[in-house]
Amino acid sequence: MSFKLTMLTDSDRQVLMQYGNNEVFHKRQLTASRKITGSLRVEAKKKLKFGQPPLKEYWDRMYNIPKEIYSAGNRSNVGKSHAVLRQIGTEARSQGQMDKDLHTSLLALKEKLQKETPNSKNTPGFIQSIMIDPFNVILFTEDTIRLYHQLAKKDFLFWDATGSFTRQSACTHGKEKPVYMYTAVTRHPTKGKSPIPIAWMLSNDHTTLAPTYFLKKSGFIPTMSHH
Repeated sequence: MSFKLTMLTDSDRQVLMQYGNNEVFHKRQLTASRKITGSLRVEAKKKLKFGQPPLKEYWDRMYNIPKEIYSAGNRSNVGKSHAVLRQIGTEARSQGQMDKDLHTSLLALKEKLQKETPNSKNTPGFIQSIMIDPFNVILFTEDTIRLYHQLAKKDFLFWDATGSFTRQSACTHGKEKPVYMYTAVTRHPTKGKSPIPIAWMLSNDHTTLAPTYFLKKSGFIPTMSHH
């Protein structure tokens, strides 16, 4: 299809576009989308960084497109597919990494946090253990463990796991496994107060070995010595 396009500029530098004919036709299945850039990309990163799944964000945006714009095939601010928003989400989550490689980034962050807590002689920092295959990161501080030992004399340690705060892990032995966040908490000594988190573990190994290692590493159960 060909048509004549005339562009006129007035004194206010506004552009008027006139088509040679009044109607332009294209196939209904054809779609087009401008790149999501600038402030629109920044806003998308904020949503996708803190838990919004890319696929859900994609369909939410598709649902909010006005009917006439959708019928015209305009997918601007949505993307040609949800892969566009998935890429934006990946960019958002990687902004805080200290290195492109996840393992290197975690090691660098562990060292940084250790330097920021010079008074913690026995257990400096916050990241205490890192494994890649299976993926496993254990987090606690010297103060939280000391608090646990103070409160554990009169109470119990509670254990909770959730997958809502983390995304899928890298493949382990060719199979993608979900990463869960395990949290060890104890009750607040004051009735009615929220429980106190003591230690955390991120892991895609959900056998009994991972929680057992976590509890031993955190000092919640004693390590058996062999003679």
